[in-house]
Amino acid sequence: MSRRTTAIAAALSVLALGSPLNVARANPPFVEYFNQGVERMNSGNYQGAIADYTKAIEIDPQYANAYVNRGIDRKIINDLKGACLDWRKAAGLGKENAAEWVKKQCQASTSAQQMEWEKMLVGESAEADQAAAEGYSLRGEGVPDGVPFSIEGKPAPDDFVDAQCINEDDVREPCKLKVDRINKAIGIWTPPGRVSSRLSIFKGSCLDAGCVLQNPDYGYPEEYRGTTKVVSWSGEHGGLLLRQDHGYEFEVVPLTPFSF
Repeated sequence: MSRRTTAIAAALSVLALGSPLNVARANPPFVEYFNQGVERMNSGNYQGAIADYTKAIEIDPQYANAYVNRGIDRKIINDLKGACLDWRKAAGLGKENAAEWVKKQCQASTSAQQMEWEKMLVGESAEADQAAAEGYSLRGEGVPDGVPFSIEGKPAPDDFVDAQCINEDDVREPCKLKVDRINKAIGIWTPPGRVSSRLSIFKGSCLDAGCVLQNPDYGYPEEYRGTTKVVSWSGEHGGLLLRQDHGYEFEVVPLTPFSF
């Protein structure tokens, strides 16, 4: 192992679960793969460890530490994108230190468009200034002042995934989706059509089924402002089902399965 790789492994060891599971889980094969991953990880066989954690995740996709450890191995072999995906998943499953590592380790690989997304969420963008000048309050429970929830005429940030937006009449239109569990935000981008492209940002204090998000303000008629409820993450078409408080319901179905 190179001196640099050793240093990376040591720095990340505070995040890893570096010892085998001592408590029996419901599925013995899971324990076997996870413990084998830990052993290979500790011996420097990172590719082997990644394979073992992947098999463990296939058996139990809700165990956050498997994503944490696989992410560390991916980081060590210079797969930062894969590592960040794993840590985001672990953060979404409630692993707090994984959320911290997303912020610390994944910022360097963030694209210019992703940086723009982050600025939108805290109101540090030209759109926020324009909205404030036009008198929009842009406020809601759990939402920082100045967040421009709807922005027209811009491309989707490059980590949005292709999806279909399906309305109550089963009319389907192409769109793009981003689920940001770290910042408790959902972005839905629609391409140019009858109107300009539009990026709508819904934000709240949680994203689980039953959670209530603040609707886009800027660019939306007043009667469509308010809140949107997360009805389900597995709607009729297998996507994210949302219902706005004025009664409109729609589903956003990613073309690839959810991976956040």
